[in-house]
Amino acid sequence: MSWTKTSASEAARRRRSDSAPPAEPTNVDPTASLVTGRGAASLLVGTALPPRPTGPAPMPPPAALPPRPIGPAPAAAPQHANQVAPQVAPGPAVANQAQGMRTSTAMQAVGTARGDQTAQWSRVRDTLANADLGQNKPALNFNLIAHEVRNNAQGAAISVDYEYTSPADPGHPFAMAYAIPQKWRDTIYQQARAAARSMIDHVLDSANPPTGFRITIFRSAGVQQQALWTNENGRTYCVLLRADKLMDMGQWGADVNTSIAGNESQHRWIDSGKKQSFTKAVVTHELAHMLHAFSSPEKFLTSTLMPANIAQIQNAMPPDPLAAEKIHICQINGHVIQALAAKNYDQKWGYAMNNPGEVVPEVFAAIQHGQQVPKGLAAVYVAYGGIRGGNIDAALEQSFDGPIPALNEPEDCLQVINS
Repeated sequence: MSWTKTSASEAARRRRSDSAPPAEPTNVDPTASLVTGRGAASLLVGTALPPRPTGPAPMPPPAALPPRPIGPAPAAAPQHANQVAPQVAPGPAVANQAQGMRTSTAMQAVGTARGDQTAQWSRVRDTLANADLGQNKPALNFNLIAHEVRNNAQGAAISVDYEYTSPADPGHPFAMAYAIPQKWRDTIYQQARAAARSMIDHVLDSANPPTGFRITIFRSAGVQQQALWTNENGRTYCVLLRADKLMDMGQWGADVNTSIAGNESQHRWIDSGKKQSFTKAVVTHELAHMLHAFSSPEKFLTSTLMPANIAQIQNAMPPDPLAAEKIHICQINGHVIQALAAKNYDQKWGYAMNNPGEVVPEVFAAIQHGQQVPKGLAAVYVAYGGIRGGNIDAALEQSFDGPIPALNEPEDCLQVINS
């Protein structure tokens, strides 16, 4: 999400804080009624689920890239892509190997080699499920709140499972620190459900949408708020929401001013309303990561690589056979963020300045909340394969003040940003 300019570590605090859970705040909305959505939906409250198997720092200024011509629109449907993570300063020897490399080809190679995030999802589930004596953490159960199946405009059924964690042993000495208060759980579930239904109704209007989502509300140190693309049940897009991070306004930090979620919260007057708006926008942001994984898997997986990762890539042992491709991607992503930073956008876009992989969900969240998106940020969304269709294209056309340009390579967005 963009900033005044906020450091990457500060900007990442909204979703990725690993501090221990705080005490329950006193000012939280009362429980609202839980209703099913359209389609065949049911609520199963408190049912225990069995464990299920289950993605950078500033760089020195890079040399200017030569402008790329903006080519014709691709004939094929949008790619299906994915996301990665390293960062550091370019080494001339390896960087020179990447000259003339096609960025989309490099992303395809790196993304394909990486694959989905099922292994990471399994590690997260194991961390939550198992006790950790070192952190005085009890084992946690996963409990189903609701299984909802909702049809989109084409009649395609899309399922969303909502669940929460709770201490397996309520008598554990530290059980209260890992229990999610009922008011927190109800507020997060209601806002997550509203965000998911809006996504299905207003964005996923194709005949072949992503069909399986899992939203987990948890409270535990050692696990970040995140979204992961897995092969569970064929393919499931998983969002993990950290309850204390959403419900304790003291943990929002700079994100109050430097993110779309924080900006949305400022439109409300009382704390309960602020928490509702913040939570819905955060869920929308996380779901957008998963829609990015669906629409452009390789770009999703590689859009977080930045110049700060280059040293790690160069020094890998054994040597990384895709080092040249990864370094090329790091440099391109770095050029894009540097160009965006030079535009001095409103500070609510600060979180987006982490990397192109954060631009995509922040633009998506802004569109879903009726906010205008600057042309340069809209160009990054298109060039990096953000999902299209539904209400997205109409909003993008407003940003471009006309037809959406064909941006076939990630760096093609630079012409638009700098225009």
